Amino acid sequence: DLRQASIEAIQEWAAKNRAKLLSRSTINDKAIGAISAILTVALNHDEIAANPCAGTKFKLKEGETVERQPYGDRDLEKLLASAVFAKGKRYGAGGGEAQKWLPLISMYSGARLEEIGQLRTADVRCEGGVHFFDMETIDDTPGQETRRKTKSSRRKVPIHRRLIELGLLVYVAAQRKAGAVRLFPLLKPYRGKITHGFSKWWGRYARKFVPTEEHKTFHSFRHRVTDQFRNQAKPLYAVMQEVLGHDVSDTTSGYGAGFDLPTLNAAVQALDYGSRVEAVLATWPQ
Repeated sequence: DLRQASIEAIQEWAAKNRAKLLSRSTINDKAIGAISAILTVALNHDEIAANPCAGTKFKLKEGETVERQPYGDRDLEKLLASAVFAKGKRYGAGGGEAQKWLPLISMYSGARLEEIGQLRTADVRCEGGVHFFDMETIDDTPGQETRRKTKSSRRKVPIHRRLIELGLLVYVAAQRKAGAVRLFPLLKPYRGKITHGFSKWWGRYARKFVPTEEHKTFHSFRHRVTDQFRNQAKPLYAVMQEVLGHDVSDTTSGYGAGFDLPTLNAAVQALDYGSRVEAVLATWPQ
C-alpha cells in the first residue's frame, strides 16, 4: 500500500510503526554512492554537465561510524561447534556445502566472501606441490563470471593444509566429477552478486552464537586473519598484503613479478588458531 504513498505518508507510517531506518553511513555508501557512480558514468560520456551527487553525503554523528570487529577465539569455538559444522546440518538458504566451506576458507585465507563464492572448480589448482585458489583469472563467460574488486585483488591464494585435511580437495574432486562449473553451484546470483543470499543467511545464523552488538559479520573472518598475520604468523607486511589482496601503494611494490607461490604458501601455512579451536575441529564427524 505504501508504494503509491507520498513521502509524508511513508514518514508518518514509519514513525507510527517504529520501522527500522537505514543508518546515515549506509545511505552514504549504498544509496548516494550508487547514484553518484551512475551519474559519474553519464558525466564521463558528456550526457550531463555535472554530477549533482558529488560531495553530497550525510554528516555522521559521533558513534555512527561502526568498525567491524574480528571474530575472537570464543566466537570461533561457538561457530565451529554449531550444527552446520559439527553435525553436518544444512539450511535451505545457505547454498548447500557453501555454508560449511565459505567460512572455513575465509578463516584460513582471509579471502573476501564474494571472492570465495564465485570460485569455479577450475580455480582450485596446484603448482610445484602447492595447492592454491586462482583469484587472478577474469572470465566473462555467462554462468561462470569471475570479477575482482581491485587490481590488487587478482592473486593466487595458497590453500591451508587444515582445509585439505578437512576434505576440501575431496569436495572439489566430487564437484568436478559431477560436472559443476562453480565450486558452490547452489549459490544463486542476485543482481550480479553470487553471495547476496548467503550473506543474509550467515548474518541470521551467526547471530545465534555471536551477539549483534559486537559488530561482527562474515567479514570478521578477514579481520581475524589480518590479526593472526600481524601477531602470530608475522610474515613480511607486503606478503600479508599480497595474500589478502590489499594494495601496497609504494614504488617498490610495483616492480618485478611479485612474491612467488612458495613464499605466499609459507605465510598461509603459518596461520594457527591454537589448541582450543583444534579441539573443536577434532569433534567433527569424519
